[in-house]
Amino acid sequence: PTPPETPHHISATVVLRGNRVTWNGLSLNVDVERRVMPQLQQLVTDSLESRTARRLNLIHWPGGGGTTVAQRVAWNLHRRFPTVVANRVVPDALVDRIRFLFETTRLPVLIIIEDSIMRPDDLDRVYDRLRSNNIGALLLRVRRETSGVQWPESVYLDGLLDNVEAAAFANKLSSVASGRSIELDELMRDTARSRRTPFYFGLVAFGKDFLGLEPYVRERLQGISDNLTNLCKTSAMLYHYGQQPSPIQLFTPLFALPRTRLVALSDLLPPLLQELFVPDGRHGFRPAHELIANEMLEQLLSMRMEDRRNWRWGLADCTTDIIELAATHHDHSGGETANLVGSVLIERGIRGTATGLREDQFSNLVTDIPSVEGKRVVLEKLTEKFPTEPHFRAHLGRFYTRVTREHGAAHRSHDMSLTISAEDPVLHHMAGIAYRGELDEMLEGVQRTGLTAEHEAQIQRLSSEALDRFRTSRVLDPISEHSYISAIESIARIISQMGRVKGYQDRPESFLTAPGEGWYRELFDRAETLVAELDLVRRGEVPSEYRQRAEASLDRAYGDLGRAIEGWTNLLESSGGYRPPLRRNIINAYLSRAGRDWSRLDDRVLSRILELSQQNLVEEPDSDQNLRTWFRAVRATGSFSLNDIAGRLAHKRAQNPTVDTLYYLYIIQFMQSVLGSVGRSALDAESTMRECAAKASGLPYRTRSYEWLAQGEGIQSLVNVTALGDWDPNVQFWSRTSGLRRIAGTISTIRGPASGEIELRNGLKAFFVPSRGLVEGGYLRNRDEGRQVDFYVGFSYDGLRAWSVGSV
Repeated sequence: PTPPETPHHISATVVLRGNRVTWNGLSLNVDVERRVMPQLQQLVTDSLESRTARRLNLIHWPGGGGTTVAQRVAWNLHRRFPTVVANRVVPDALVDRIRFLFETTRLPVLIIIEDSIMRPDDLDRVYDRLRSNNIGALLLRVRRETSGVQWPESVYLDGLLDNVEAAAFANKLSSVASGRSIELDELMRDTARSRRTPFYFGLVAFGKDFLGLEPYVRERLQGISDNLTNLCKTSAMLYHYGQQPSPIQLFTPLFALPRTRLVALSDLLPPLLQELFVPDGRHGFRPAHELIANEMLEQLLSMRMEDRRNWRWGLADCTTDIIELAATHHDHSGGETANLVGSVLIERGIRGTATGLREDQFSNLVTDIPSVEGKRVVLEKLTEKFPTEPHFRAHLGRFYTRVTREHGAAHRSHDMSLTISAEDPVLHHMAGIAYRGELDEMLEGVQRTGLTAEHEAQIQRLSSEALDRFRTSRVLDPISEHSYISAIESIARIISQMGRVKGYQDRPESFLTAPGEGWYRELFDRAETLVAELDLVRRGEVPSEYRQRAEASLDRAYGDLGRAIEGWTNLLESSGGYRPPLRRNIINAYLSRAGRDWSRLDDRVLSRILELSQQNLVEEPDSDQNLRTWFRAVRATGSFSLNDIAGRLAHKRAQNPTVDTLYYLYIIQFMQSVLGSVGRSALDAESTMRECAAKASGLPYRTRSYEWLAQGEGIQSLVNVTALGDWDPNVQFWSRTSGLRRIAGTISTIRGPASGEIELRNGLKAFFVPSRGLVEGGYLRNRDEGRQVDFYVGFSYDGLRAWSVGSV
């Protein structure tokens, strides 16, 4: 008689047949440890112990078992850290839940997020909000990737088992499928990527009469009805291209069943066909593995073709059938059905290249459709059947811009998407890209045919249209870098190509300094302002490849910096035009020549920058960019006393209290109080600080400290964050601290691990994060209130921030 199955045998059999590992299965050790496990677990542990917001990618080859590895790490660590496996990502709601766990447990939180359940922009928003709220958490993102190119902040899990792993899989499976020991030993010695994978080992062990993947799938698909064929195609496509399970109810129309009737998979599939699928979720199912999904697609879509390698030519027809089927379940905009279809047809693929990561123009499915006409049919059918989904219309507009160059149709599609959702920053950005696409085509045209006045007017109009939409996107989402970078790149491209068209290809600086080219000079000034604003938004982060490329393209547009400065200076002295952009161009050229590092500027240049920025403040008193530059120059030269600076800022505040005017004024008032030069400055600083915080309430970067209290005298006892070096993740602070000044205070309030206040000797209060204090375990509520501490002071738009808080 067959011996009874043990719980370990049952769990191993279920998991290795393609089901997700359960927590009970992990407790029974049914999985096999992969070689990246120790490295990944150590990285996760180190990140969590930093008690700050961090992110890490687990990139895995399809079939490599990335989900199981991530869950194993979660299981191993869940008694040390609160651990969450996200089923969906709604940024604000997810952050609120993580905050609750962090503040309740006083422990950093591990969050595992599968790439298939969220948009990349949503993950960025979650991370930014965790950082700005000082919540200790690690976002562990699990993503399938076939390129093998290394991602930043990532661990890569190959699908191909090494010799040790293959032996471990064969040994474990032989213990529960002893009748397949010979086949498992043979597979252990097989080096083919398509076979030496965790799932394939399970398939060899448990697949009924398994002789190979192709015959295994073919036997189960043989002779099925058209309705079952459509079900298999749909399920395979949703999983292969979107990593999404298929709702069983989606298929009720195929079988003439009422949409409201609950059905089980066994109601629709014969027993043999059921072996290709596993349940996923409460009312969903999916192919048992990516290998099976891919094999089903190739067999079903090439059914009437001479060569199965042509299977992609069947994608367009199959996709339109899926859209038709899904539309019967589409109830309202943004519903589950629309999200399901969007995950396959709208979410753009990210692929690795030799130079880094690249986002494709379209989803992997649309990209795989071989013909342009097939792509058009699919995207137009999508907007026809889902007319109220704004992102579907925007992606059709992208197709018209990027592929067919039907610019009028593209703008109409984007305008319709914005009619549906006018407050969506992504849609405004995509509309700007459409105008930039038309602009690029016109710039290419004038390179061949020559420039006319009509052409130039059209180029300037299209430039303004694109930049206006990028600006609206920034207003709606100031955190995202995309709309900054797109605008900077657009301006650099316009100036570079127009300079060549006008005969300045060998001396670009002559184009920007030529009389009559004021429009392009002002455009260039806008680009440099965007660089400065982007630096404020993303300060403390490693610049992305996109940002580095955009800034490099802008630097190239200067040409010879010495001649550019000379030319702009001559124009400044002789031109009757508007001078503030000219002055900023000169200042930015000086900074560009110094690598945008103020510490490398000599006294003569600093004095010149101070002079130019003061003149700009007179002519453009409402410009915060002018004020920031002036303040940096004042600090670098030390040419004004604190009282003089406070008086000038107070005058500017009375005229127009911009957020930067209030910011710098409260800093100076605070310094006057600390340095003892004015008796009532603490009260003045508190009032100005509150006004600044109120005015900055909508700024995403309001809690970041851009200025710091340092050792020294007067204004030179203040340093900008750019002088503090790189961020050191090991100590969670800047690397250059020798020049900073520590001051004393008393812990007055501890609300939780992420929020507390320290009262300074002048009566002002500084926010601090108790869990990051320089004592074992951080500072605790009901224990450390009243403790004497010292710390570094950072100045944020939201008020004073205390860092590296240690006991006196």
